Amino acid sequence: MKEYPVPETDEARAALAKRLRRSLTAANFSAFLVAVVAILCLVGVLVCVIMLEVGERTVDEEWLLYLLTGIFAGATVVFALIAFFLGKLSQSLTASEADYRERCCGEACFFVGDGTIARFDDDCLRICAEGRPVDEKAIAIPYSEVRFFSVCSRMKPAEKGTWSVILQVPAHYVAKEGKAGKGAPAVLIQAEGKERLYRRLEALSLSLSGEPPLRGARPEAKKYTRRIRFVLPDRSRRKRAVLTIVFGALLVAGGIVAAILWDAAIGAVIAVFGALVTGRSVYAFVTARGLVGVYDEGIYWCESDRAASERFFLKWDEIVRIALETYDEKRFLALICEYGTYHIPDVAGAYEYCRKFRPALCEPSAEDGGEA
Repeated sequence: MKEYPVPETDEARAALAKRLRRSLTAANFSAFLVAVVAILCLVGVLVCVIMLEVGERTVDEEWLLYLLTGIFAGATVVFALIAFFLGKLSQSLTASEADYRERCCGEACFFVGDGTIARFDDDCLRICAEGRPVDEKAIAIPYSEVRFFSVCSRMKPAEKGTWSVILQVPAHYVAKEGKAGKGAPAVLIQAEGKERLYRRLEALSLSLSGEPPLRGARPEAKKYTRRIRFVLPDRSRRKRAVLTIVFGALLVAGGIVAAILWDAAIGAVIAVFGALVTGRSVYAFVTARGLVGVYDEGIYWCESDRAASERFFLKWDEIVRIALETYDEKRFLALICEYGTYHIPDVAGAYEYCRKFRPALCEPSAEDGGEA
């Protein structure tokens, strides 16, 4: 992430912010456009291959189709690489633009939501809208009532992840009109883990619990050891995938027949479309499942075709307790951490294995018959 200096005047700040937004928009649009071109080139490869296999061709026609196949294949690789690097550029620009907007509000300001800033003043934590000076509408929270946690969000069983600082604050400070029910759970607020924030916490002598942040160091290239995995098939999504597979297969067969009896080019396009539909549906069928993996280092949950929030890996050191909980007559495995709780479906055998593998973490419950 490139850090842009904050100009002194408001006009210069606004001009730089506008320029950064334009660059980000251009990078996003370019990445999307190049990705579309790469997909079209791949379709061109498939069409040429099918046309080579269907019907009689002269030597010149075959030579032309081979040439087009090579051109489309090379273009697919080139445009795919360009789209990949443009995507990386877009991510970098997004981070730089957000960091610049934070520092325009102040060096001790950090985003904790869309358009919401947390300002770490000397006397207390203040939360206000971006671009608005700290006024009577700002929420002031004494540091004595805030807990800070260092968390690494891992999307797969590996050391690499996204670092953040979780702020645990009493609910009555952020509830509407300051009202919160008695005994309401604390509210969790997330800020991106960055060196500027860590330095500010140290300057304020605020303790940071949880996994120590790397602070710019490279994560260890360590392969995690899986003990066992438990699979939960998603039957409804698999049924839909089967229907789509049948539809795609019919398109492939129809395209081949059309290429032989009617027009080779049109038939090839239909067959390619059917092949793409079939391939995607087969992948959807295979991955239509939930997966619980128990590792020496922690526990992993993955639910395919869902948002990234449905995939996570927790180290054993993060977990305080593992329990079974019931909501709407469905049982869930609750992975309770100091800063919050993760819920995953109670996949058959997963909790029983955790009780044997990590007995200290599994609490007795009425659903277990009170056994430890």
